[in-house]
Amino acid sequence: MRQAGKLRRVSGQAMHAQHHRRRSVALIAYINNSPYWGEKMMTKLFDKLVLEYIEALRGALPGARDEDLYWCYHNLSGALTLTLAQTGRIDKLSGGKCRSSDFQAT
Repeated sequence: MRQAGKLRRVSGQAMHAQHHRRRSVALIAYINNSPYWGEKMMTKLFDKLVLEYIEALRGALPGARDEDLYWCYHNLSGALTLTLAQTGRIDKLSGGKCRSSDFQAT
């Protein structure tokens, strides 16, 4: 009985953490898509990392134009943000074959 109680406590804590993570990533998705907050927060917190990513792309695709590399990141960021927002859009489009909450599949 004691083991079952421990398992319930651990799974309850894990579910709470997962719920908190889901809310956090949804907030980041909202901020990334906001003209006001995106400029203020995303620039401050992520521009250095994004520019490193673009440099890595440049190394992997030496013949690519700068404009193409920035658009590549922009499209990735949009797809990632839509995935994190878990809007349910893909659920409807796919007739239930895909779930926006299925991070393993993404």
